[in-house]
Amino acid sequence: MQSTPRSTVSEQFTGTGLEYFGKCFVWTVLTVITLGIYSFWLAIKSKKWTVKHTVFSNPGQLKILPTAFAEYKKMSFVSVM
Repeated sequence: MQSTPRSTVSEQFTGTGLEYFGKCFVWTVLTVITLGIYSFWLAIKSKKWTVKHTVFSNPGQLKILPTAFAEYKKMSFVSVM
């Protein structure tokens, strides 16, 4: 049996804790102002921020990531309803 070489893809996170804390503060204020309605979007906003600040070394090899994120958004939307 012949083994197939695997390509490696490294990732790097470019966000900072202070930036995320600032976003969380704003999201909390919006949740209080809207009497909790904005809280339905918090999980999606947090995931989008994480994905936005993750950089891959060879993004051409990652064809499944956008599809996986689209599926996550659908599941989150359905769970809110």
